[in-house]
Amino acid sequence: MNSPTAVPAGLPLTLAWTPPPKAGRTLFVVLAYHGRDRDGTGAPRSFAARLETPAARGHRIVHRDHYANPRAFAYQMAMVVSATDIIAASDKPALVLDSALQDAESLPSEVADLFASIERVDPLDPAAWREGLLGQAGDFANVVLVWADALGLGCEAVDRVALERAPGLFVLNGRRRAFRFDRRLARRLRLSRFLAHTRIVEKALALTVQPLSALLAALDARRSRHGR
Repeated sequence: MNSPTAVPAGLPLTLAWTPPPKAGRTLFVVLAYHGRDRDGTGAPRSFAARLETPAARGHRIVHRDHYANPRAFAYQMAMVVSATDIIAASDKPALVLDSALQDAESLPSEVADLFASIERVDPLDPAAWREGLLGQAGDFANVVLVWADALGLGCEAVDRVALERAPGLFVLNGRRRAFRFDRRLARRLRLSRFLAHTRIVEKALALTVQPLSALLAALDARRSRHGR
């Protein structure tokens, strides 16, 4: 039997939602970090990825995960504990735990008692949204997605179905920032996730370093020859 996961009493949150959550039943959906899900599955999907060398691909993946800095399950639950006091102070909320989360089976009883019901499912599977607590998402006043990282890398499928089902959708991200999630933000997030996955800005800068350095060196040498 697994020993209970130590969950801090709570973490301070930065509340950036406008408008704030409504009073009523709240469902928290705690998601694992899914940024690595496609790293080892078959051939690269994009044209750019097929041009990568194994070394370049490994370098990109390491940097993606480094900057994502996904938080541990205990950290995520500490954010949820804080959010329950803010969003669901009067009614016990419900909790869905991503089946990919490590240590989720050893939730301390004092934390589990904060919730009216708890389920463990795969929220990336569309079938999971047709039954159980996820199937009832439309009946909750607020649905809160809890990301392990800042951008919810790999959670696009969850975003899409949650936007369709939840009347009030919010996010708690790995940087303890709480905000309302809508279609406008989802469109902006697509670019941020693309940049995080591809590290294309860093690649472009790396390609310019050598020729730019050579140009600057040539200009410096020319100035030296002319005594400037």
